[in-house]
Amino acid sequence: MSVSDLASAVDRVLALRPTPALQEASGCLDEATNVLGTIATGSAAPELAEAVDGLLRAREELAQIQQTCSTLGEVLGRYLADIGVGRSDTASSTAARPSPTTPHAKLVETSNQALIAELQRQGHKISPERVVRIARLPDERVVWLEEGDDRRGLQHIIKKHGEDFVGCGIPESEVVDLVFNALTEGREIGYTATDRPVYEVRYGPPSPTRGHYCERERIHRRS
Repeated sequence: MSVSDLASAVDRVLALRPTPALQEASGCLDEATNVLGTIATGSAAPELAEAVDGLLRAREELAQIQQTCSTLGEVLGRYLADIGVGRSDTASSTAARPSPTTPHAKLVETSNQALIAELQRQGHKISPERVVRIARLPDERVVWLEEGDDRRGLQHIIKKHGEDFVGCGIPESEVVDLVFNALTEGREIGYTATDRPVYEVRYGPPSPTRGHYCERERIHRRS
């Protein structure tokens, strides 16, 4: 196969990526999730929360497919460049781009509303307007962090442990990420007091001064 034939074949592959259809599907899923999330907020029906979770999972899987298609375009684009052939306008125009519909932040907000509604149905005391982060753990438990005060919540964490985090190279702006990283990916290594699990977690990007991972941090969770 000649270089020109090879380039044409690669261009056909790039043009066959279902990017427009994926973008349309993403917009439809976003809209459906937002509508159903609004209905589920304050509802006592667990089926609605489950449906919202299902739509969110579908949206995440679709986003992964979009990313794969985008990566494919980049890889094949580099291949064409290596053999001295530029990508055609048609192939370039089909590159994956963010959906122009609902922002990701709005999707996350809808997910938060569904989880908050679930906690309220279960009788948990929660102040939705003060929630900083909320998530469902692999074991299906829902955990959340509120702004709090000097005795509890994010404000308590920063006041009591802020210097410890800074000493480990973790700025205050990343503390919430670290806490939830510990809860979702950390290893439980014991307890402090009588009922507060302690997690060991590797956090942060590779660093030439601190090895492949930042130092292990130990985080305790109040039940």
